[in-house]
Amino acid sequence: MYIFVKKFKWNFNSLLILFALSNCFTITLFGQEHDMQHMKGMATAQEIRKMRLTSIKPDSQAIGKWESVIPEIGGGAIGKSLGMQTVHTIMLPSGKLLLCSGSSWRNKGPLEYYPTFPDPTVGTGCFRKDEDPFNNIRISDYYQLVNNAAIYDPDSNTFFRIPAPYPSDDPDNPDHFEPNDFFCIGHMPLPDGNPFFAGGTQYYFPFRTGARTSYIFDWRKELTISWKKIDWRIDTATAGKLWMSAGLMKRGRWYPTFVPLLDGRFAIFSGFVGFQKGYPEMYQFEINHFVEFFDPNRFDRNHPENAWRSIDVKDIKGSPFATKLEFPKRLVIFVMKCPIFQSLALMHQLPVLCHHAIARLVPVALRIINTMHSNCIRITTCLHLIKYT
Repeated sequence: MYIFVKKFKWNFNSLLILFALSNCFTITLFGQEHDMQHMKGMATAQEIRKMRLTSIKPDSQAIGKWESVIPEIGGGAIGKSLGMQTVHTIMLPSGKLLLCSGSSWRNKGPLEYYPTFPDPTVGTGCFRKDEDPFNNIRISDYYQLVNNAAIYDPDSNTFFRIPAPYPSDDPDNPDHFEPNDFFCIGHMPLPDGNPFFAGGTQYYFPFRTGARTSYIFDWRKELTISWKKIDWRIDTATAGKLWMSAGLMKRGRWYPTFVPLLDGRFAIFSGFVGFQKGYPEMYQFEINHFVEFFDPNRFDRNHPENAWRSIDVKDIKGSPFATKLEFPKRLVIFVMKCPIFQSLALMHQLPVLCHHAIARLVPVALRIINTMHSNCIRITTCLHLIKYT
C-alpha cells in the first residue's frame, strides 16, 4: 500500500486529503465544515465524460498499452505462471527486475472460504508464536516458506528464481535463528544502486509482527551468475554472495517507512514492532517508536552495527507518541470506492495507514457510521510534522 498526503495550512476549516491506494478502497478526509468552493477547480461534466470515453478506448500510439508477459522457456516460469507472488519489485541499474515476496501471507490448510462457510474463520498464517517457528530444528522448513525471490530480464525476457538470504543466528535467543521473511519489508536503493531492505514479517499469529533484519543485494554480483546452473532451493552459498546482512534494528518493523536524507543516510520510521527480548510484551498494532538511521558510508559487512544509529522518540516533546490531541471538531473519512465494503476490514487497515504515514497520523477516537449513501468512519486525528536530527 502506498500513501500520499497533501497538507494545507492547518485549521479546522481546511481540507486534508489522504489517498490510500490499496486493493479495495480509497479514503478522503474532510474538515467538518465542508466548503463547496473547492468544486470550482474541477473539470466540467462534459470534460469528465470525454475523459471517461477516451479511457475506455485509449489511443495506444499515444499512451501505450498493457501486454501479457510470457517469459522464455528454460527459466523459472511455466508459461504465464511465475510460481511465486511478486510483492516487492525493484528495478536494478542493470535494467533487470529483482522480485521478492517472502512468505506471501501463506496459511496452513484447510482454509474456509465464503460462501461454502457463511462465516469463515480467518487464517492464522504460517508462523505462529505459540509453535516456536524460529527454533533451529525448523530452519529448513522455514527457509522453504520464505525462499521466494527472482530475477526478470526484460531484454532477454527471462525469469529465474534465485535464492533468498539464509537466516542467521538470533544473538538474543540460543538455539534460534533470526526471522528474515521479506513479506511486508521496506526497501530503497543505495547510492551505488544496491537495494537495501529492512524489516518484514516475524509472526502472523497472535497478530502481525515485524522482523528486525536488514539486507543489501549486490546487483553487480548477480550479473556474474548463470542462473540456469543454480538450484535456488538449496544453494545457500550463492545466496551468501548475493545478499549481505546489514545488521539488526532495535526492534522489528512490519511495513516500515524509509525517508532518504540529503547526506545519504536513510531515516527509518514506524512499522509494527515484533516480540523482541528485553522489551515489554507488545500489543496488537503497536507502532515502533524508534527512529533509526542507516548510513551506507559507514557500512562494513563485518561490523554492520557501525552503520546504525537510533533515537527513541516515545517521550520526546512534540513527537507523535508524546502529543496529546485535543480537537473540538471531527474529521470524517468517506469510503469513495469499495463495492463490497466491510467496516471491520477497514478498522483493521486504519493502523496500517497510520504507520505508513511515518507515524504522523495518529487516531485517538474511532467509531463506525452506516448511512444510506456510504459507510464512513468518524475519527479524531491530526497531521503532525516533526524534525529529527
